[in-house]
Amino acid sequence: EWREGQLTLMYLTSHQHMGRGRIECLGGCGCETTEIEGHIETKHSVIESEVIPLVLKADELGRAHKCQVQVTVLDKTKSEGHKVKLVRVVFDVFLPRDAARDGATT
Repeated sequence: EWREGQLTLMYLTSHQHMGRGRIECLGGCGCETTEIEGHIETKHSVIESEVIPLVLKADELGRAHKCQVQVTVLDKTKSEGHKVKLVRVVFDVFLPRDAARDGATT
């Protein structure tokens, strides 16, 4: 059984030393490969977020399999640096309406 969810990544952006990262889902989940850009032109640092839809594979008891997320620092950059700094990673699983009403969890 497949379930839907989302991955929310919060990451640092800044005007110096920041690069690009590629986000991929492995294992018990799937998502579109996404790139995040850490470099911004303005002279300050800001935390940005990217929400990525997930598809999660559940076992026969309805429990989600382990979802792995891989972040690859890319060679291409808009600055002189290559730093990719994740601040927070949040996984959300959307329960079917019946399971949520009955108090089930995954």
